[in-house]
Order: sequence, then structure tokens, then C-alpha cells
Amino acid sequence: MTQQPRSLIVPVENQVRELDPKLLVACAAAERGFRVFLGSRTRIDFRIASFPRGFYLAKGMTPKSAKMFRIMRRIGHEIAALDEEGLVYHSASEYYARRVSDETLQLVTTLFAWGDAGAELLRDRLAGSTTPVRVTGNPRIDLLRPELRGYFAEDTARIRARHGPFLLINTNFGKVNAYFPKMNLLVPATRPGQPAELGAAGIGLPREFAEGLAAHKSALFDHFRAMIPALHSAFPGHRLIVRPHPSENRAPWQAVVSDLERADVIHEGNVIAWLEASSALIHNGCTTGIEAFCLGKPAIAYRPVSRDPFDLELPNSLSRQCFDLDTLSEAVASALDEDLGAHPNEAQRQLFEQHISAHDGAFAADRIVDALVERAALGSPLPPATLRLRGRLAATTRSLVKRHIKARIPQHRNNPTYQRNRYQGVSEHELEERIARLGACLNRFEGLRVRPFAEHIHEIQAAPPAVNPPAHNFV
Repeated sequence: MTQQPRSLIVPVENQVRELDPKLLVACAAAERGFRVFLGSRTRIDFRIASFPRGFYLAKGMTPKSAKMFRIMRRIGHEIAALDEEGLVYHSASEYYARRVSDETLQLVTTLFAWGDAGAELLRDRLAGSTTPVRVTGNPRIDLLRPELRGYFAEDTARIRARHGPFLLINTNFGKVNAYFPKMNLLVPATRPGQPAELGAAGIGLPREFAEGLAAHKSALFDHFRAMIPALHSAFPGHRLIVRPHPSENRAPWQAVVSDLERADVIHEGNVIAWLEASSALIHNGCTTGIEAFCLGKPAIAYRPVSRDPFDLELPNSLSRQCFDLDTLSEAVASALDEDLGAHPNEAQRQLFEQHISAHDGAFAADRIVDALVERAALGSPLPPATLRLRGRLAATTRSLVKRHIKARIPQHRNNPTYQRNRYQGVSEHELEERIARLGACLNRFEGLRVRPFAEHIHEIQAAPPAVNPPAHNFV
């Protein structure tokens, strides 16, 4: 039996980064008649058998996703994937090893790409496959467009009022300064005299590459920690806000700023508001450098050590690159005086165009929903009842193991503390307020309703049209 999937499941892994853009997708889909479920990816995956049959918007197609993808396909869901990490990578071979597998690609029915470069990367890997790759862009870029700048206006004003002028330092050292040490590229050997073992971030990578990347990232990590007190002394009129990656351990950064009067470690809210409020951004290989480029904000890539193939060239190339503390200080002073980020050169514009789509024209969120509507119109066969039952049993078993066994393993990704770090939760009222802000910017989304579905999961749906009561003539 062939059916049209008319629901959309939108999982969010890192709330501060993903919630707002994925809410935009959810609203665009609800506006088109989809029943949308938005919330914590972990909670959604635990309850995957509870949702009506529909599309699951995956944030990637890594090898470790294969088991969950198989379960979803058995239940009857279709998987559409937009690789959140598909914009910034070291090389094609590293991307293929870390981000995709033959099995996950076979289980995905539609792939969305950030831009032409990402689409080409996927098509090369899919040679001979019929899986379509659509160049839609990413809704994270939608939120950087002029039409939606007002969405973060109140947040930006609050940040400025609270902190005054500040330099934003975004860090990206989750591979060597992970929230839990076992998540690093390398972990100490279990037996004395043995070489370090591959940690969670190193799984799937050649050992030589993992070791080289760990050494490179560790050197940068040391340089960034030394950079902060130097900038603190050099720019007494500005605070320093250190914003660690969600996967990082914040303790080393807190130790660095503990003796600095005008420095804080803060990771709250979407980075766009912090970028807008800042005087300049300092990073190395961070997607935030690309976001700053979109906003026309001064972005500086601090590169005290450089080593191919371990540098992330796209965000660095879209920023002003500095290779020592002296040139970094000069660049920051220039940014404060001359609005460094406002005038990209032609090479930067071409590089941006190659990698980023939907920075004008139709929003990425709408392009994604358009593709889902087209796919839904084709219909898809409902899996046999026996296969659906097997999928539901597998989903229940997986949920029980992760919630009651793996969650208790020290330093495991399912540890509740780590999960709360990634997804803090959002109330029904907060979602409604965010939808109202999106609607005010775009003159859309009137009449969308939000209701709780389960813990950390909400349903978003268009209100049914009002039914006019029949007229009565009383004589």
C-alpha cells in the first residue's frame, strides 16, 4: 500500500545552534500542511515509534546513525538528511570517513546540500546511486539574511546592555578538550607502555590522521589560552567573551579567565545575537567565521600554527588571517577602527558563492519543504506489518539500553549531564514567542499552534480553518 507521508520530525541536537533555524523549517512545513514534531534528538529517537509516519530530517548520515536509520525505515519513516557538519571539513577523504557510510546513504531518500561544493562532494560519493541531492542551503543562513535580522534584535540589545563593548572568542577544540575525555580524538592507553587509543572523535579516521589532527588542535588550544590574557591587556576598553563549542569542557577556559577582570566564559543563546553585539570575532576554523562573513562583522582567524591537511580553510579564508599575536592585535585594532568585515574581496565572494546557497532568493527552509512536498506527492510503500513490528521492537530495545544502561556508563554520550548541556529544553510559551518573532519579520506563520507532545518534544501544526456555522432564519 502506498501512502503520502504528511508529518515531519525535526530533531535538534545542539539547542543553542540548531533550534532557531530548525524552528523556521518546522514553521514552513506546518504552513504547508505538515504535522511537525520538534525537539531533542535524543528524546525523539527514544520515542521514534510513537510518531505518525512521516519524514525524519536527519542532521547527518554518519556510520553510527545506521542502526537508527534502519529502525526508522522499518517503522515506515522516510529519512531526509541535511548534514549540519557538511560545510566545514578537512578533505574529501576525511569527510567520507567521518560523516557518511554506504549504508546510511542507501537509507536516505533525499539529501540536502549547503551549496554547490557540498552537493558535488555528495554526488561523487553517491556515484551510481539514484538518491537525489538538492542544493537548498541551510536554514542557519536564513537567519543571517536581512529579512530576519530583526529576529535577534532584542537578544542583541540585552547582550550589549549587559556586557558593553566586547570581543567574541569562539573556540572549536572539542576533539582535544571534549566535554568527557573519552570523546577526544585520542585517549590514554588502558595498559602502561601502550600508545594512546582512538577516542570517540577518532573512530573511523586513519590513526596517522587522528594523531596529526590531535597534535595540531592541541597546539592551537595552547595558543588560544595564551592569547586571551594578551588581548585582555591590549584592549582595556573591551571585555572578552569566550564562547566554547557545545562539545567542549569549559573548565580550562574558566581557569584562563579566572584572574582577568573583564573576561567571561559564556555559552548561551544563538551565536548570531552575540556576533551582532560584538565588536569583532576571533576564531580558528569555526563555522562562526562564515556566519560573521554573512553579517558583515569583523572576523579574524588566529593561526599561530598551520599544517595541511589539518586546517579548516573555508572559515579561515573568509576571515582576516593572523599568524602571530602582534598581527592579531593589529587586526583587532583595525577592526575596531575601520569595520574590518564590511568589505570582502572578490576571491572571498567567489568562495562563499561556491559553498553557500540560498543567501538570497527563496529561503533554505522553504526549499527544503518544497522538496519534501514533491517527495510526499510520489507516495511510498508502507512496509509489511511484520517489518513494522520488528522496527518497533528494535526501537523499544534501543531506547531501554540507552536510557537505563548506557546513560549510566561514565563519560558516555548518553550521560544525562552531557545531554542537558546540548539540549536545555524550551517551553511551549517560548516556542510560541519565537514563532511570533519569525512571523513578524516575514509576515507569515499566523495561526500556527504549539502543543507539548512529550518531554522536550513539541508538536507544531496549522490551526484548522474556522467553520462558519450555518445561518438560521427565525420567523
